[in-house]
Amino acid sequence: TGLTNDEASSVMRAAVTAFVIIGVLSFARGFVADAVNAGDSAKIFALSARALSALALGYLLYSIREPIGKLFVLGFAEDRENPGKVLKFLQKYWPAIYFVLLLLQVLTESNQILMGGADHESAALKRSFGAFVIAPFVVAGLKIWGVHLRKGAESKRAGWISGVVALLEGAIIVGTGVFILYAWNIDPFATDLTGAHRILPGLVSAAIVATIGLSLWRMANALLTDGKEANAEDGPPEDEGGAGGSRIETVMPVIRAVAAAFIGTVTVLLALSSLGVQIAPLLAGAGILGLAIGFGAQKVVEDVISGVLYLVEDAFRKGEYIETAQGKGIVEAIMLRSVRLRHHLGAVYTIPYSAMGTIQNHSRDWVTVKLKFEVAPDQDLEKVRKLVKKVGQQLLEDPELEGHKFLMPLKSQGAVALVGANYQIGVKFTSEPGKQFLIRRKALIGIQKAFAENGIEMAAPRVVVESQDPDQIAAAAAKTVTDQQQAAAGGVPAADQR
Repeated sequence: TGLTNDEASSVMRAAVTAFVIIGVLSFARGFVADAVNAGDSAKIFALSARALSALALGYLLYSIREPIGKLFVLGFAEDRENPGKVLKFLQKYWPAIYFVLLLLQVLTESNQILMGGADHESAALKRSFGAFVIAPFVVAGLKIWGVHLRKGAESKRAGWISGVVALLEGAIIVGTGVFILYAWNIDPFATDLTGAHRILPGLVSAAIVATIGLSLWRMANALLTDGKEANAEDGPPEDEGGAGGSRIETVMPVIRAVAAAFIGTVTVLLALSSLGVQIAPLLAGAGILGLAIGFGAQKVVEDVISGVLYLVEDAFRKGEYIETAQGKGIVEAIMLRSVRLRHHLGAVYTIPYSAMGTIQNHSRDWVTVKLKFEVAPDQDLEKVRKLVKKVGQQLLEDPELEGHKFLMPLKSQGAVALVGANYQIGVKFTSEPGKQFLIRRKALIGIQKAFAENGIEMAAPRVVVESQDPDQIAAAAAKTVTDQQQAAAGGVPAADQR
């Protein structure tokens, strides 16, 4: 997940080389300044040593630019394949930022050496530069480490890991800012600050509150995310519906939205309070505004309450195929005031909960499929029953139906009705939701093949006209053809298709 062995080795070699050079130069500079009274020569040596140290550090930054740029992308990018323009820019040009800070530090320290003044500004710049160098790398390393720990961890443990990593990241960022302020002799927690410095305690407190709030949200989001979110790129479902997800998976998006709103609101209010803003009037105003919105948006409130009741009653779950008063389809997403259904032909319905009405759920517990066909009155009905039973036994042993559990096997109901002079035969089976479609296709193929091999003929529509008038015969035949065409154009009712 991080750097390769070769990249890590190159970074280590460059860092050791640069730090050895800087250490030797710093020792030599201190020895000359403290032990040798060389006058202006000591200043020239100190300037030379500082310049060489800066060159060594610049060499280090330049030589590790590619692996460290990769580390930035790995640590901060949500999508590592497309990190975004800002991260791409930092990945390529991040050493330039440090070169500018390094140059500023060298110029300040050189001025202090030549003028012989106090080295406070030089020391402050040195500490600030060190903090700016170290903090981003530590945060990026923490992010990569957190990703590594979350891999393979159970959801609850992964949630705690996300929260702890977020808390550490925030603590490093806030601590870096506080360290830099102290480096410039500014106490951000002092109560006697004057001028623009008076806002520093509030800013630090607000940053700490924001860090804790972000940590809590990342922890809650990881705990409330099941990793099975619907993805439009998965493509359309093969059939009209199937078994849905768990109940907790269904209500989780709503819980996550409520948690985000609660944590965000509390964090913002506490941060404003840390900055000295009186939040009591804000709370009173929010209460009045909420009351006004409640009266003005009664339909929205009705939608939300209806959705809560549907979820409490477990009327549907994510992934189930349902029919409502406004449309039907697979439950694709459950939102705060509406549900999104994906029709098996591709259309998407977004239906407010208050408009759903009675819900017909086709994916709960079990489903029974009934097939009907007609045979002529001269066919052996007992033979038909045995053939259907034989097909049912073949389906139980069919390897293509492995995993398609029969709750009740395919069997014949015998003659269930008379249609003219023909017998209407009923056939049915019961299976788990979502498994019935392949079974239905295999059953129809098996019945057609068994009947053809055993001489059982399906009844075909026939018209018998007893007349000597050719015109009447032609008119009757034309009417029969028209009726058949209209029936074919109208299709089978949706309820029968399922």
